[in-house]
Amino acid sequence: MQLQDFNTLAEAQAYEQKTYRKIGGNEASQLLSKTSALDSIEDNVANVTPVEVVAGDPTTVGALCRTVIRTLNGGQFATDPSTEDGMVNRGSSAILVVTGVLTQSQVDGFYAKAETVSFPYANRDEYSFQIAKGTVPKVELTDFSANGDFVRFSTTGTAPQHTPRVTNSADNKVGNVYGVALAGWYAFAVPVEARGTTLFIDNPYGVVG
Repeated sequence: MQLQDFNTLAEAQAYEQKTYRKIGGNEASQLLSKTSALDSIEDNVANVTPVEVVAGDPTTVGALCRTVIRTLNGGQFATDPSTEDGMVNRGSSAILVVTGVLTQSQVDGFYAKAETVSFPYANRDEYSFQIAKGTVPKVELTDFSANGDFVRFSTTGTAPQHTPRVTNSADNKVGNVYGVALAGWYAFAVPVEARGTTLFIDNPYGVVG
């Protein structure tokens, strides 16, 4: 999900994202050996219990176990459930649990090694959230110097330190004012190409007077 897809900043900050990597044969062999899962898989290579990983495509428990063993010898286990091969591998694992070859804890421990959990928006603030949503309030700047090379504005209260954008009437960014936080006066040096135009400053925290 993108930042703009969330309804609130709190939802975005709490969003948990998982990424998945493939597990190589050598690593997989070590993981399965530590939990005795490999012993059980090897013991069931001749198991003719019929199963279906994909509906309408019958196979056997033994065939699934032999596939695991072949993959251990130089192959890689796809783990991403959003991909076809990852989904098939997880489906096969679930069948091996149902048929008693593996336990759920063995399967969960195996796939956990391939998962990385992150919180991509944990450090985003209210201002960046408003920018992403396109909902930043703006205030027109009017207190220009005599020759228009500077414009100043005041804030009426404190706010989280931020760097508001200065934009023109087409909502294109002209520049930034750095370190806005405490109540007081701030100035912006107007670029030559923007002088004589209407300018606005972002007001995400409602403190621009």
